Amino acid sequence: MLGRIPKPEDENWDQLAEWDKKYFLRPIFAAEEYVPMPIAKTEGSYLVTPEGVKILDFMSVLHCAGCGAYHPKIAASIKEYADRFGYIYEGGFIESMRPRVVKFLIEEASKGDFARVGFANSGSEAVEYGTMIARLYSQRPYILTRDFAYHGWTHGAVAFTRIPYLRNIAVRPVTDGEPKPTIAPGTGMFSYLAPPPFCYRCPIGHDYPDCKKVYNGMLPCVKRTKDILLTLQPEIGAMITEIVFGSCGVWSPPPEYAPQIRKITEETNTLWIDDEVICGFGRTGKWFAYQLYKNIKPDILTFAKNVTGSHVPSGGVLVSEKIAKWFDELRWWHASTFASHPLAMAGAYAALTTIKEEKLIDNAVKMGKYLEDKLEGLKDRHKSIGFASGVGLIWGIEFIKNRKTREPIVPTDRHDFWAGDISKYPAKMVGAECFKRQLLVSTFAPNNVTLMPPLTITEDQVDFAIEILDEAIKLVDAMVK
Repeated sequence: MLGRIPKPEDENWDQLAEWDKKYFLRPIFAAEEYVPMPIAKTEGSYLVTPEGVKILDFMSVLHCAGCGAYHPKIAASIKEYADRFGYIYEGGFIESMRPRVVKFLIEEASKGDFARVGFANSGSEAVEYGTMIARLYSQRPYILTRDFAYHGWTHGAVAFTRIPYLRNIAVRPVTDGEPKPTIAPGTGMFSYLAPPPFCYRCPIGHDYPDCKKVYNGMLPCVKRTKDILLTLQPEIGAMITEIVFGSCGVWSPPPEYAPQIRKITEETNTLWIDDEVICGFGRTGKWFAYQLYKNIKPDILTFAKNVTGSHVPSGGVLVSEKIAKWFDELRWWHASTFASHPLAMAGAYAALTTIKEEKLIDNAVKMGKYLEDKLEGLKDRHKSIGFASGVGLIWGIEFIKNRKTREPIVPTDRHDFWAGDISKYPAKMVGAECFKRQLLVSTFAPNNVTLMPPLTITEDQVDFAIEILDEAIKLVDAMVK
């Protein structure tokens, strides 16, 4: 039958790999490096090869499949709805899932902190959507972002991304000298830069928590951010942040940071856009990461990834009541063909109700504490680990040359272009060794391995991962003093 999906055992995987290498425009890899890994199916927290080998997924595939790379309830909902809908446009039509999804997001997930939901197709598009809203509402053109931030790869969102290797940059894998990156023109437009709260190696030269004494309790990085907002008024319409840095090697900010950022944005009449594409839907042990703090809420929140368990693409924005009322009086002429696609809404409603009914956020809290304790043990056993930082089920392990100096092993660290031979970068060494042992971890920063297992993770699976990491990190220990 035309269009029939073959069974994995009937596939010619060598032929498929040949076609893929020949015709697919790859992300990340140069052609000579690209070796696609066949995956026959996904099964809960595992990727399964055609040979039946199960790889434990400790990065939720791409920081996104929070309910597992396959969850039967989400898959069943999408299959059932596909018998009713192929497509319907969101403008002026409703089907039966979107009203349920928006009600859940407003009333249950955000506890009434927002008034309206708009949909897009991905996290990058959600950021585009959120920043367009901020510019329209504020009538100001610029957005303030932070060093080490990641907010997407599309032309607008990448302007707020401040990690060289994630900013629409192309570099040759092998060079004879300094890398000469090719960058997409205009990717830095309409944004300004503030310092990040990276206390381990403070970019503005302070030591936490003593730094709080300088400005009567205000963090110096927040003070500098406030100065930027005051200096650049009235150009900046919004500041965009993640609560936990997610794609440049994970770390959590000090507890004072987010509340102080909210305070200074209010004082300077600046909208706060909270990018929850990675941190949202249980990842931090809350529906949304801003809920880790008391009495703060964003003006705009962007989401994607685990809103559908990543079983189908979807993303969007939540906006405050004041912004919603402003738009209620306007005709905003914009459209996105696939936003709130009926199959995405079926996946979203299934994912949201699954997270609630299976108490996956409670599990994220429990397993997050269990993982934190295990990571502290790893740090005690390995001299190459500078810190293990995170919350819930989003963690980063930072590798250093020397604990006293905190010097990174790859000197360029998060400013690296990933040019030349990267096989000896600590993250890549650990990642490759883990994969050999059937564990998938994230390696998006040269000196940091990121762990973001699904919210369904168990103690036995955490133990399995830690045992493998324990062996893999010995390779990095041999590199340090």
